[in-house]
Amino acid sequence: MTRTLEIELGSSIRTAVIRELDPLAADALCFHMRRHNEHADVPALVAAVRGLVPSLDEVAGYSLEACVAAMRDLGMFLGSIKRHGPEPVPLVPEVQPVLLELGRRTDMVPRDTVHHYTTWNPTGGRQRMYTGDIQEAYLQESVRMVFPHLREGLELAERLSGSDVADPKFAVLTDELTAHVETMVSSIDMVVANVSPEFFARDLRAYFEEITVDGRVLLGPAAAQVPLWLIDQAIWASDNSEPEYEEFPPAPPDWVRRRCRGGAGEQRIRCDTRAARPIRVR
Repeated sequence: MTRTLEIELGSSIRTAVIRELDPLAADALCFHMRRHNEHADVPALVAAVRGLVPSLDEVAGYSLEACVAAMRDLGMFLGSIKRHGPEPVPLVPEVQPVLLELGRRTDMVPRDTVHHYTTWNPTGGRQRMYTGDIQEAYLQESVRMVFPHLREGLELAERLSGSDVADPKFAVLTDELTAHVETMVSSIDMVVANVSPEFFARDLRAYFEEITVDGRVLLGPAAAQVPLWLIDQAIWASDNSEPEYEEFPPAPPDWVRRRCRGGAGEQRIRCDTRAARPIRVR
């Protein structure tokens, strides 16, 4: 059996597959979720989750991509319930073993993440949204546009980890990495231009609250959880990390693998701030 870490969930091909999948037959319910949220109708949201939860036998028959899609849709409803007050899992206890199994199968945390909410979310008429407001769509797209560049950046960081600073290719790779990371600036500009602070603070932010699953408090799928830290660690801390990094927001397992592999070479790049120049440490 192929290990999850060896499967690139973040690749464009698998992302397209996941977006198309609807293993829980949740398209209609996800659309109606917007109305339930507008009216803070917790009983309707709970009933929807109960109707969606698959059995563990059904989950056993899912592909890896279907597991991701199922977590995406269950997570949207759980986040909606929490936004209106109650902790969701105690209201639908049968969802917990399914969340744990989906997390195990995908090698990710047992709830939805920012990847599920944006990159693995269908676009167009099937797009899963808490509110249906165009501002929410802009926020989702601003994150969606970053992830392909972040993935490319991780690949470049991996190549840089085995490069000599004196090699002319090192500067070229560094410039390429900078161009990919700077997409984040364009993303932020999109949000500033199209998402008002009032909408985010009053209407949307509360959908990204933490929920508790099997005693673990898990962060919601907010844009703040975009794993830029993987680039930071690959470049600046591959050989001098801190345990706290392991507690950072989750990322697709193949992205974490690149970070670990990028830190495995004999050569490391550090920044000598006193001399304002890069140095190589063996």
